[in-house]
Amino acid sequence: MAINIKAESDKLAKLLETAYKNEIKKQKLIDTGDLLRTFKVSVNLKSKKQVFKISANEYFVYLDEEYDITKNVLRSSEYKRFEKGVEDLYLEVLTDSL
Repeated sequence: MAINIKAESDKLAKLLETAYKNEIKKQKLIDTGDLLRTFKVSVNLKSKKQVFKISANEYFVYLDEEYDITKNVLRSSEYKRFEKGVEDLYLEVLTDSL
């Protein structure tokens, strides 16, 4: 059964994006809502690599540094689901290619 790697990768990107947005909301860093509107996670598939790219307002870097947004996301259950999803996708791709 052929797997749609792009579609599955897009779902994983959305899961990671949701994890970040939930952490931003949890910490009440939504003064104007602009950060939530501009925060995006996209995936680029290049020669057997999955590259997840995070883009956001320029001040995300400063908020992340002060409020440990990424550190908290990496400890979240949502991130664990993201990791599991990546593992499952790679396993399925490997199994499918046999």
